[in-house]
Amino acid sequence: MRKRARQFWGDFFGLDPQELEQPGARVVPHCGLGDYAGAWIFWRDDTLLLSTPPDLVDETRAALQATMDMLREPERLAGIFSDRAERMIGPAYQGYLDPAEFRPHQSAGASAVPVDEHLVHGLRTACDPEEWSHAGIEPERPEPCFGYLIDNRLVALAQNAFWSEATVSPGIIVHPGYRGRGYGKAVLAAAASDALQHDHLVLYQTLLGNTPAVRAASALGFTQFATHLAVRFRV
Repeated sequence: MRKRARQFWGDFFGLDPQELEQPGARVVPHCGLGDYAGAWIFWRDDTLLLSTPPDLVDETRAALQATMDMLREPERLAGIFSDRAERMIGPAYQGYLDPAEFRPHQSAGASAVPVDEHLVHGLRTACDPEEWSHAGIEPERPEPCFGYLIDNRLVALAQNAFWSEATVSPGIIVHPGYRGRGYGKAVLAAAASDALQHDHLVLYQTLLGNTPAVRAASALGFTQFATHLAVRFRV
């Protein structure tokens, strides 16, 4: 599964997967990010990749050479784009799940739920709009939702989003009044289990600052592959 994860990220950056194992820093034009108006800093072990819009590649390479001392602190590299940056998102955890390492969370409360607009609306209105947006859950999509119900109230919800034909990443949201009780882990486990049954590569991302989410992923068997930081440009 690590090989599949490496292949995915190699394709994402338009590189041979072997290059993800080579130490050093390099700047590449957006590939998997398409026309994203921003930069993406991605690092693992001694390898650092910086993806930018094509017209900024040369400029960024020159700036990177002038700040080589920052490579041990990748988050500081965002300063290269300080005159363009509107917002920084991250640093974020990037993990993958090996089926042999999966440790299902035993819970009778998490299951695939039919799209009940009333239940989803109740959860959505209880959550911060930005948190809901980051979760990437869209019940109208064909992918099933996995929910946790308590007294007919939806307190947690997960849904896999396809990142490629055979790669998914689950998005999760938990009702603010029910956090810290394992409900997020339960729906993450249900979504991951469904993906593995379909032989999908399961990736997972969350902010490193979201300690409960990182711990839940680790408890289920996810392995951290890399860390990333997004810099969104002003439009």
